[in-house]
Amino acid sequence: MKKEQKLRQIAQYLRKLPAKKFDFGTWMEQKKGCGTVCCAAGWIPKAFEKTPEVASEAAKVWFKPPGRRSHEFDEEQALKFMNFSKKLFDHCFIADWSNNGLWADASKEEVAEHLEKVARDIKNGEWRGHNYGTYGY
Repeated sequence: MKKEQKLRQIAQYLRKLPAKKFDFGTWMEQKKGCGTVCCAAGWIPKAFEKTPEVASEAAKVWFKPPGRRSHEFDEEQALKFMNFSKKLFDHCFIADWSNNGLWADASKEEVAEHLEKVARDIKNGEWRGHNYGTYGY
């Protein structure tokens, strides 16, 4: 599955997600009353759980440390699954106004729109990292 396809699939998943389940400022957090809350990258395993060819690799983005009741986010596995450089991953998934124009309080719709724009730019060979110029992705 191509990078831009993965970004579009995450964006579609975010658009269907209840707003209370999204927080761009945290990878993953258990909250009383609504269960798991994640940012866009934190939802990678769920966004791909019904896509057989990549579901098992996507699932590795969450791991359960020995002795812990909850899962944690593994950025290294996320980079590997997305096949992204660290700079591209940060541009897509890290709240940083100077990097991508998104604050930690960005809505799921704003983040989905951002991911779809990056997907279009990658597909068209036009992706440029804000403040970085052109670099490998």
